[in-house]
Parts: sequence; C-alpha cells; structure tokens
Amino acid sequence: MNDPQNRSDKDRQARRRGRSSAPPRIEPLAVLPIFMKLHGRRVIVTGGDAPSAWKAELVRAAGAAVTVYAAEVGEEMEALAERPEQSGFGTLEIVRRAWALDDLANAALLIGDAATDGEAWALKCAGQAAGVPVNVIDKPSWCQFQFSTIVNRSPVVIAISTDGAAPIVGQAVRQRVEAVLGPALGAWAKLAERIRPTVNERLAIGPERRSFWQAFAARVFGPAPEERMEDDLVSEIESIRTERPRATISLVGMGQASGGEVTGLTLGALGALQSADCILHVEETPSAILELGRREAERRVIGLDGDLLQAILRAVAGRTEAGQSVAVLLPGNPVSQWPELATALEDIARSSGLSNNNPPAIADSSFGSGEAYVKALLEHSGGRNDRP
Repeated sequence: MNDPQNRSDKDRQARRRGRSSAPPRIEPLAVLPIFMKLHGRRVIVTGGDAPSAWKAELVRAAGAAVTVYAAEVGEEMEALAERPEQSGFGTLEIVRRAWALDDLANAALLIGDAATDGEAWALKCAGQAAGVPVNVIDKPSWCQFQFSTIVNRSPVVIAISTDGAAPIVGQAVRQRVEAVLGPALGAWAKLAERIRPTVNERLAIGPERRSFWQAFAARVFGPAPEERMEDDLVSEIESIRTERPRATISLVGMGQASGGEVTGLTLGALGALQSADCILHVEETPSAILELGRREAERRVIGLDGDLLQAILRAVAGRTEAGQSVAVLLPGNPVSQWPELATALEDIARSSGLSNNNPPAIADSSFGSGEAYVKALLEHSGGRNDRP
C-alpha cells in the first residue's frame, strides 16, 4: 500500500532535482543593457568637437539638461546649441572653458572627450570622486558605461551592443532590425501606455492581463492604430473580465536543435514558449531555446523514461486549472516521435465535452484546454490528481 506521505516526499525530492539540474535562464552577458531616465537630469559633456556634439545630441534627445564645457567649440556643437526648444527634448548650454571637479555636482552622467590616456584617467577619477558614471568617447577601457547602437521607435527603444568587439556587426544588426520593424510601432507603444492604467485597474494579474497584451502585441507590426482603436481595446478588456481564463497546454517540438541552435523552432513553437507560465523540458534542451521563454516562467526538467503522459499531467494539473499556460518542449517532432502520447491527448480532447465553449484546438501539435480538459486527462489516466 502506498503511503501518501512518502509519495509526497518523493515528489518534492524530484522537483528539487529538476530545479537543480535545470540550466540557467540566461547565458552570460558581456554587458547589462540598462535604460536610464534622463528627463530633466543634468548631464555633463566635455569637449566641443563632432563626437562630443553627437553624444550631447543623443542625451538631449532623451530629455537631459546638457551642459557642455569646452574652450573651443566646433560648428556641429554650435548648431546644436542654436536649435529651438522642442517638446520631448532636453536643453543644451555651452560653457566656454575647461571643466572642473565642482562642475560635476548633481550630475547624472559625465561624457568626456580625451585626447590622451592622462586626460581619460582624470575624467574617470573625477567621475568616481563625484559618484557620476563616466563615458570617455572612443576609449572603452576607461568607460564605466557604453553607448549602444539604437533603433528608435520611441517609446520602443532597442539597444544593440557588441561590447566594443565589432561595431560593424552592431550596425548590421541594426539594419536588419530596422527593416523588420514597421514605422507604426511607436504609435502602438504610445497607445499601450495610454491604455495600461485601464488594463491594470480592470484585469487581474496573470492570465487575464497576459491574454489582453498578447492580443495587443499581435497587432503592432501592422498598420498604425485607428482613432477608434482605444475604444475597441476597452471593449476587449470588458470581454476578458467576463470570460473564464483559458489555459493552454502546448506540445512543442524543437526540431533537431542541438549545440545551442534554435533554427528548428517554428513561429508557433516560439509563440507557445513566450506565452507559457511553465515550460517542461528534457535535460538536454539547449539553453538558447529555453531563453526564448518568458524570464519569469518556471522551467522544469522532465525525463523521457517512464510514463511521459503521467509526468506531464502531474506537472500541469494545478496550473491549467488556474488558467495558466504550459509548454511541453520535446526534441524533434513530438507528434511523430511519441505518437502514443499525441494520440492519447487527441482522444481525451475529443471526449472532454469542451466543444460547446472552449473546444480543444488540435493543430500544429498545440492543444487548447480549460479546467475540464485537464480533469479529463486525469480521469483518462486513472482518476488521480497528483499535484506537483
């Protein structure tokens, strides 16, 4: 006779082993991309040449109050200072002398032009003494922060960095990204900013909000939003409030991915990973594939030995009843590689009685489901509800 306590202890031990053997959710980073609010904040730029003018223009575009210290000022910097004030931009003032340590008081950033390593060292020491992060133009070894290649669809801002290793590669990536992103992306992002308070007020954290934002995100690469779109979105919010959260369990194949390659994934598989609250995967899954999932999603290792269907059921039961989404990530094509599993899921879906309200969608190895679907799975496998 099975002891429920022993079974519970074994389940907990299995979960610990799964967590400890799971790969990290992200591979090592050369730099950490951090986005800094500069509106109204003081930024110091030393030097009046063209490179300094570009850095001053960049931080001014982010709303900074820029002060330039330079004994000699070039044409580009002069032209920048003469521009009329514009909404969304910061200000720029030129002080025609060399910078001094006292000038750094209350500054958010120090961006300096240095002709020699001695000048670069002086800038870095001054910044450290004042507690101000320092960037020395074109001298990365002296920098505490770096500027990235930028794709601007503000408020959507994409930063691309190669950590100074290959700037031309960063430019190539930017060109590719620019070609993919439509000009309407910024307008959609501004609409999202306006509608967010309504979403947060009326929709619960979790599946409800994620359902809304996933539908919203599907539109952003199309035409610009029409004037009535905001009213339409409010109607969608009300519809989501009145519906029961719909859980999804997706059987995702990762093709013949190996060695970190992710080319075997389809767009449907990528969508399932990025919407999942929990990702079940085999231990050999490349970390590059797991990184495609949401950062906050739980990742759990499952084995291919034993009863795979039972392992899936134990892992997903409680989550799907709560309206959460689960992706089961398996190598190859799961439908052809594990036909018994796929057939069992299809049979259960057909007999689960969900055809009236939430019919299970069996297409491209994805299985739409709700609470009744999960209960049907459990009944099919013997009626046990062994929660993880």
